[in-house]
Amino acid sequence: MKEHDPEYTENIRGYKKRVATRCRICGGQLLIPEDFKREMHEQCAKLEDKSTYLM
Repeated sequence: MKEHDPEYTENIRGYKKRVATRCRICGGQLLIPEDFKREMHEQCAKLEDKSTYLM
């Protein structure tokens, strides 16, 4: 599985002072605050293979 760059943007009040704007799995735009924290869509999180580690 290929991992995309989530393209972070600065955020003063946000999670760890930055917010991901792109999904790590599919590269699509993130719109929901829960997806920002997870750095991927809910559908992509379900499809993610937990046994494979990327480095």
